[in-house]
Amino acid sequence: MGEIDLIELARGLWQEKWVIIGVTAVVTLCALVYSLMLSPVYETSARTIPPRAADVAPLNLGRAQAGLSELDPSGVYAIFIRNLTAETTRRNFFVQHYRPFLIEQGSAATRDELTRRMREDIVVRRPDERNNPHITEILVQASDPEIAAEWNNIFLQMAADEAFGDLTANTVLEIKNKKTVLERRIEVLREFATTQREDRIARLKDALNVAEAVGVDAPQVTAGRTAAEDELSQMIDGNLAYMRGSKAIQAELELLQARENEDPYIGELRNLQQQINLLSLVNPAPKGAALFTLDSAAEIPDGPIEPRKKIIVGAGIVLGGMLGSVIALVRIAIRKRKVSSAI
Repeated sequence: MGEIDLIELARGLWQEKWVIIGVTAVVTLCALVYSLMLSPVYETSARTIPPRAADVAPLNLGRAQAGLSELDPSGVYAIFIRNLTAETTRRNFFVQHYRPFLIEQGSAATRDELTRRMREDIVVRRPDERNNPHITEILVQASDPEIAAEWNNIFLQMAADEAFGDLTANTVLEIKNKKTVLERRIEVLREFATTQREDRIARLKDALNVAEAVGVDAPQVTAGRTAAEDELSQMIDGNLAYMRGSKAIQAELELLQARENEDPYIGELRNLQQQINLLSLVNPAPKGAALFTLDSAAEIPDGPIEPRKKIIVGAGIVLGGMLGSVIALVRIAIRKRKVSSAI
């Protein structure tokens, strides 16, 4: 019984073959027209990896000599990636390139709609974060293949420029802060040297008064006797300073009072000044530095990724065949009912 029903069904479908073919053709044609009406979408891809040591070498020229920590490739690359994923970079690209192009193409979308669309058109990701976390991929989609490649390269360069600007600003601030510390140190040393000179003048005045009071005008050293170290120290800068004699004391006193510059007498000063000079030689924005290595550049794609016409047309054929078969079965059922009613 089942075999007879299947045979009858097959015969019925065969009789309705032109209905099935016609419906399939119509649906397939609609799918084809739909696929042709869709705007093509092209996608480009660029990949970056950390820079080589030689790429960041220009950034480190003079840093170690000036007392600044050197920059390493991973740290520099992290700054680049931060700018690549930063909202500031996206906003600048949106204002300068993305929105003007779409407006020129006749887009009537609002700013918010275009912003959301750009988040889908420009994607920054790590394709293999588990095994190769240092590889970063930039995917850009556009309706024009040349624009897609151009946007990818521009977006990449904008992120690099922003990162280089951050590095430059950080270096300038680092140099400024280091100089401020050194200059403050020099200022403190000069103030301390002035205070020491004033204290020395006060002690010499006291020693001069004592020497003049006791009538000592020349150093009091007994012939054939060498002064002990403690006694000599006391004679130079202690309670026995008057024993140097009023003439020697007066000469030193006049010299100290006439001194206008303490710099030659500050032992640490020249080293600090040299460090400041070395800081001035550090170039915050050197040429020839690279913040990333371009592992694969964005190229003009050969064909669009959307719409997938073959898939759409194939789906149209399948759906058309199914719809045609359903219509054919309905027609067969109606025909059988009419035959049964006639009997």
